[in-house]
Amino acid sequence: MSELEPKKSDFGDNFNFLLEEFKICIKVQMHFNDMLLKIRTLVITFIVSIFGTAAYLLSQILDINIFGFPIHISAFIVLFGIILSLGIFVLDYFYYYKMLIGAVERSYDIKTRFEESNHNPYELFKLPVKIRDAIGKEGKSKDFVKIFYVLIIAIGVVFILFIIII
Repeated sequence: MSELEPKKSDFGDNFNFLLEEFKICIKVQMHFNDMLLKIRTLVITFIVSIFGTAAYLLSQILDINIFGFPIHISAFIVLFGIILSLGIFVLDYFYYYKMLIGAVERSYDIKTRFEESNHNPYELFKLPVKIRDAIGKEGKSKDFVKIFYVLIIAIGVVFILFIIII
């Protein structure tokens, strides 16, 4: 152990507790990252299937009259895909993503606690900050999540417009 690293005696019983809590925070972050990746992969699978079904059905004459306007059933299938995407976005962004951010912020707190002790934190404690810095400015990951869902919804809207126009 170098002289710059915190010593167990600097934190008393809190050292082992903070170290274990930091490990748990990293595991929680990994869990939520894995879960969110799986959710987003399923979203893409469902949307491709839904939009693919709608595209296939365009070869059939399956119009429904709504207020005297014939609308192909594919438009409703695509609309279902958009609504599904919005529902999953709400679950992803406002629930699971928030829990991931909570775990990340706690790991920042632990790192800060070691820094405030006038010691440099272990390299382990720098991991969340290094990941954040690799993404870009703080909070940039929110933009990536939004872009993911906005692209899906925009493609769906363009698809519906295409269906209505033809």
